[in-house]
Amino acid sequence: MKDIEDELAQIGDIVSKGLGKISRYPIMLNDLKGNFDLLCKPLNKKTGHCLYWFNASTKEEALTLADSLEKKRIKLKSYMKGQRVVPPRNTNTDSKTIYVGIRRGGQNKDGLTNICSRMNQHFGLYKVGSTQGLQFKYWASSNKTKITLSVIELDLENVEYLNVLEKLVAIKLRPLLGRH
Repeated sequence: MKDIEDELAQIGDIVSKGLGKISRYPIMLNDLKGNFDLLCKPLNKKTGHCLYWFNASTKEEALTLADSLEKKRIKLKSYMKGQRVVPPRNTNTDSKTIYVGIRRGGQNKDGLTNICSRMNQHFGLYKVGSTQGLQFKYWASSNKTKITLSVIELDLENVEYLNVLEKLVAIKLRPLLGRH
C-alpha cells in the first residue's frame, strides 16, 4: 500500500507544483522542413518524458485547420505511397488547441530524442505513413498559418502516469483532434 501512496504522491506533486517550464516554438505550416530543422536542436536536448500540444493563434484558425484536415482525410487514407494515419476529429469546437500528446523519454537508433522524432511524424516528414500523427505536410503545408508547439519535459519516473497527465491537460485545453 505504501508503494501506491508514494506513486500517487509523485503525480500529485507534479500537478500541484505545476507541470514545469513550458518551451514554445513557433511553426509556419508552409515551411515544415525548415521549421523541423530549427526545432530539432532544442528538442534533441529533451531526453525525458514530454507532454506537448499544438495551438493556433485563435479558435477560428484552429477550426479552419481541423476542417482542412477533414476535407483531406479520405485522400490521406489512400495516399499513393501508402496511407497517412491522422488523429480523429472529436466533438470539441471551442478551443484554439489542435492536438495534445505525450512522448516517452529516450532516443531512437538515429540518435534523435523521442520527442524530436515524434515531431518528425506530426510534420509528415517521417517515411512511414502508418505511424499516426498530424501529418501536416500532407494537408496543411500550403497554409501560411503560424501555430505554436508547446512542450513540457516532465520529471516523472513512472511512465504509467503520462496518460493521466495527457488526459488532464486535454480536458483543460479541449483539443479539436485526437481521442481524449
